[in-house]
Amino acid sequence: MYSSNNLENVNEACDETLHALNEVEINMCNSVSVHAGSFHPTADCQFIRLDALDPHDWPNAIGQNSVYITFKVVGSSVEVLGTGHIWLNDEDKNSDKYKYLAMKTMERCHTDYGNKKFRKTRWKDRKDLANKIAKYWNEVMESVNKYTGGYPYKHGKND
Repeated sequence: MYSSNNLENVNEACDETLHALNEVEINMCNSVSVHAGSFHPTADCQFIRLDALDPHDWPNAIGQNSVYITFKVVGSSVEVLGTGHIWLNDEDKNSDKYKYLAMKTMERCHTDYGNKKFRKTRWKDRKDLANKIAKYWNEVMESVNKYTGGYPYKHGKND
């Protein structure tokens, strides 16, 4: 069975991460949440979700339909676990690359503007982790904002 000390350590680590994230500048973000992995709560695993939409703006009131990025932190490494989606604009709907799709991920919006994906990387301390996450979020949201024209980031705008 799990000991209460391990669970307290995991919760303390989540609180430290959330505190570090609150200390950095994260643009166009309405909520930040940090949760311990629920499958094995004693493992050094955290899930960090940054969300750009207010809960009342989530399509069909479902959080997975929102504009978000979830990071997975295991030990001293961090990687992107998942992102939200943006509806395509008319130009993309008619392109060979996207003609069979209705949406593209936030990460794809970001890479379409010539930027790089977030690769699995190591971090030194909570401040370094928060800086890496905030930097990537700010870059992605700048691309998403450019593609959609602004909040609530639903559809790609037609230029």
